[in-house]
Amino acid sequence: MRKENRINLAASIVFFLFYVIWFLGDLLMGKPLAMDSVLLLLGASALYFFALRSFDSVYYLGILIFTFLAQFLGSYLHFYARFSLYDLILHTSSGVLLAIFAHYLFNRFVLKSGEQVPLRVTLLVCLLFAIASAAVWEIWEFSGDMLLGRQAQGSLVDTMTDIIGGSCGGIVGTLIVWLIARKNVKKHTT
Repeated sequence: MRKENRINLAASIVFFLFYVIWFLGDLLMGKPLAMDSVLLLLGASALYFFALRSFDSVYYLGILIFTFLAQFLGSYLHFYARFSLYDLILHTSSGVLLAIFAHYLFNRFVLKSGEQVPLRVTLLVCLLFAIASAAVWEIWEFSGDMLLGRQAQGSLVDTMTDIIGGSCGGIVGTLIVWLIARKNVKKHTT
């Protein structure tokens, strides 16, 4: 097993055990479990074993930590309701992470080994992936609200703020990719 896979597996086990212990504690104390939290736990575990375990550890850990911040702290422990800017901070940071993650996915799964594309194409892919992901997430929330009677979207203002935050984060993430790419080009030419 590659080093990354061991790190990813260990992180998955730690997060899985944390969630299970927390949920069992809540059950023993008579608290109702949020079904979406349980489904997320099961879905994240399945996603690890079927798709993500070969990802570079830094990206995999980023996914785990972001999921923990959004689902566990945000939804399960009600940080969204307790801290007014928590939702905007997460949507903006998700844009940053998604742009960087798009760079990783593009290089790993789209480009052939050694293939070069103009930097502006890579940057456009990163930016558009982050913006599209922000929109798709809001469609997901809207669908959950309409079909399952949830309350993920408070208003049109909330939805648009989330999309704008994710898009602005995508711009920042794309700038980070650009800075790293420029640094790598300078390092290889000197």
